[in-house]
Amino acid sequence: MLLLIDENTYRDTELPSLKNLVAAVFRFEHADNLAVTQDLISLLIDWLGDRPDLRRMFSLWIRATLMRKKNYAILLSQVDDLQKIKIMLSERLEQWALAYIAAGKEEGKQEVEMLALQKLLSKHFGAIPLT
Repeated sequence: MLLLIDENTYRDTELPSLKNLVAAVFRFEHADNLAVTQDLISLLIDWLGDRPDLRRMFSLWIRATLMRKKNYAILLSQVDDLQKIKIMLSERLEQWALAYIAAGKEEGKQEVEMLALQKLLSKHFGAIPLT
């Protein structure tokens, strides 16, 4: 018997209450930040504590899923353990936070430089039309 489940029939708000592996897969597919992803991995660790075969399969699937998500651009080493993936994500989260802070500082610096240049040019040539 083949069972087909349409994941689009479930709203994101009702999936957490289902508390099963299929709902976890759907939630993982729609996870939009690493905190949600880490929470789901924690749930899977708890739920699959006595099933090393399923833990390994989910680990491989999660790794592949994360590597193909554009907004993460994650390169995870070959791991087949949910706990190791969770730890790696925690480490990456800190690295990304530092990278975002550095990028924000650089962007702010460029904006200050642009404003200073605009002031100098307008002082020398008059009002500069913004396009």
